[in-house]
Amino acid sequence: MRLFNPALAMILASGMLIAAGAPSRALEYTVQQWPQDIGKVPCDAWKKNPDASWSQVATIRAGGQTIAGRSFKSDSGEARMLSAKCRQ
Repeated sequence: MRLFNPALAMILASGMLIAAGAPSRALEYTVQQWPQDIGKVPCDAWKKNPDASWSQVATIRAGGQTIAGRSFKSDSGEARMLSAKCRQ
């Protein structure tokens, strides 16, 4: 019985390289109002930083407006809300 199949190994390796090189789809969420609906945005749209601040890692659309690249200092109301909601 043959345990190693070189042809199968090549196919699997090629598939893995293709998958690794494929661009990942960016996260994007839509809410009705900004910043009132910030609590409705899923936690994977945010990253907690070592200093307890929060950074936005997804695009948020609200009322025709695109919100990207926001961050909230640790003592802000938004950061406190995200810390309570998202426990990362």
